[in-house]
Amino acid sequence: MAKSEALKRAQARYEAKPEVKARFKGYHLKCHVEHDKDIIEKLESVEAVNTYIKELIRKDIAAQS
Repeated sequence: MAKSEALKRAQARYEAKPEVKARFKGYHLKCHVEHDKDIIEKLESVEAVNTYIKELIRKDIAAQS
């Protein structure tokens, strides 16, 4: 389900608050549109990219333990 513009703005206002901002750490991922096409297509196919990436990382951590 796509977020409405009003919901996106409300979320951005909430996340901009200093007390909320201090609780989060963000990361940026750059993908080359030709070389990383498979990654881009996969990320665009999942409903929640953030959750998907976190699950992959947690599975990797568990596999290394």
